[in-house]
Amino acid sequence: MEKMKTNTFALIILTILLGASSCTEQAEVTEREVRTVDVETEMLQPELFESYLRQVGTVTSTGDVIVAAEVSGVVDEVIRREGQDVRSGEPVVRLDNRQLRQEVRRLEAATNQSRENYERLQRLFENDDIGSEIDVINARYTYEQNLSQLESARINLENSVIKAPFSGTIENVLAEQGSMVSIGSPVFRIVDGEEKKIRLGVPARYSNAVDMGDMAEIWFNYEPDKRYTLPVTFIGNTIDPMNRTFRVDIDLPEELQNVKLEMIANVRIRTQYMEDVMIVNEEFLFQKENRYVVYVEGSNDQGEKIAVEREIQMGPSFENQTVVTNGINPGDVLITIGSSYLENGTRINTVENRDSESTALN
Repeated sequence: MEKMKTNTFALIILTILLGASSCTEQAEVTEREVRTVDVETEMLQPELFESYLRQVGTVTSTGDVIVAAEVSGVVDEVIRREGQDVRSGEPVVRLDNRQLRQEVRRLEAATNQSRENYERLQRLFENDDIGSEIDVINARYTYEQNLSQLESARINLENSVIKAPFSGTIENVLAEQGSMVSIGSPVFRIVDGEEKKIRLGVPARYSNAVDMGDMAEIWFNYEPDKRYTLPVTFIGNTIDPMNRTFRVDIDLPEELQNVKLEMIANVRIRTQYMEDVMIVNEEFLFQKENRYVVYVEGSNDQGEKIAVEREIQMGPSFENQTVVTNGINPGDVLITIGSSYLENGTRINTVENRDSESTALN
């Protein structure tokens, strides 16, 4: 009898719990059905998508050279000073060349002597059959060796006067009078400011995005509101192994020839151009497990506005704007403000001219 009472009591408790659970689930379903979210929407239409690469470049010149000494010696005279203009071939620095002049005179004498000896032996051998052919050959080799040494000495003597390789302005004098320079020592820097350009390093991942003739937007920090649109004039074929970039040059027009070398330039180059594509702000894209979705406006069987979840495929992005390649169509009404509060089938109420992203739940 006691056992029967106990079972009856347990059955009553189980019935009460099941009823409570059913009521809770029903209440949750009812709450989900009646919940309404205030949202803002926008009509989707095909748009133009552009992406840009912004880099910092440096003003350079094709005529910007540090001239080095080709012979060793003491600086005897600095002929041109910093800031002075020179023409191509004009002397800028002269080295003490007294020893070189003496070496040239010595070799001239040795060359003349060996030439006369070679000619004499050759004449005797050919005309009088005096001497041997090997003596003539050795005399010729001695003469040719002395002549070669004389020509080298004359080149060194000429190089003791260091000249401007092209017309320009002396930017820096790097060796003063009385200082010793050796072969390869920098002596002066010369700049030709007539052909200035902007040079920048573009990351290797954009190697297929930048082409010759692409238009770039240029501006300088000293005049940030003034922009120039100029074409890309050179693209390097190699990648710098140190920073993984390739070289891009943009020639500056005559109106910008007054900018200084080594000046920083801001550069913006278009890397993508796509017409008639669907674009969604990344704020209204949501990741659910391994897929991305957006919410568009729809209606239920009762004709009430609801949020419809759409799985999408994404393309390129730039500045929070993402191309959607599949999942939405022109004319769809995208839910924007308030979309983060939605699930598939949530009732919505479209409002206009909201001042914030706060969403009221009814």
